[in-house]
Amino acid sequence: MAQPLSSEAVLSVSGIPCRDEEDLVRLQRLTVAYVRSPLPDLTQRQAAIMLTVYVYQDPLTVRVLARELGVGKPVITRGVSALQALGYMTRIRDPDDGRSVLVGKTKMGMKWINEYIRLNDAI
Repeated sequence: MAQPLSSEAVLSVSGIPCRDEEDLVRLQRLTVAYVRSPLPDLTQRQAAIMLTVYVYQDPLTVRVLARELGVGKPVITRGVSALQALGYMTRIRDPDDGRSVLVGKTKMGMKWINEYIRLNDAI
């Protein structure tokens, strides 16, 4: 069976500094646990949108999400569309500004968040 590379080996192979071997191994284990879980595959951007929306108490506008993540509004719109199709997000018109859309939480989305946290806690 192949042995994982040490942080020194990663450094010598890639030339990119590795902060800490423990951090790298933890991220690898979380990613493998996620891949093996029954959760649907989300892109990194979709996961970032999910986590950002669920960190805040109130629904967020697409504009705020784009600013928080440092990406354009079209990136958020595509990500939210995919997450809404999975039942993880809702989209409603902002009652204070009919031109804006609020992105909100769902029970199914909360289940994804709870399972992701459980995976993280288990490693």
